[in-house]
Amino acid sequence: MVPYLKTLIVSFFLGLALFSLGWYVFVHFGLLPSIGAAILIIGFAWFVGHQNGWIYNPPGKPWIDMGWAIAASVMAWAWVKYHANPVEAIPMIVLISCGAFLGALIVFLCKPFLRKILMTLILNDNNDKEEKDK
Repeated sequence: MVPYLKTLIVSFFLGLALFSLGWYVFVHFGLLPSIGAAILIIGFAWFVGHQNGWIYNPPGKPWIDMGWAIAASVMAWAWVKYHANPVEAIPMIVLISCGAFLGALIVFLCKPFLRKILMTLILNDNNDKEEKDK
């Protein structure tokens, strides 16, 4: 029960901070400071969630990250502020999820090939540096 409570707390404060502090900074100080605020808020939430294990991910289950908390807070904000119908967002949620899934699948399938290319580039770069040193 405690891991789920910790996940709820991190998600709550992430949504709260993004739509109170982040929005306040954007309205009063502009775009660049709000990007800095978002980096600090999300960076802090990432640190608490991942480094300290406050976002619970049971072994062998799909990895749920704070991106879901951010997406849920955006939907709640749109629902409350603009009276948007959350059901109308389902097609876009499905498209975004499919795109992210396909991207991760391609990276997973191409990982050995990409590793070979990167290692070849790194080794060739090191060989070139050694030849220049001689």
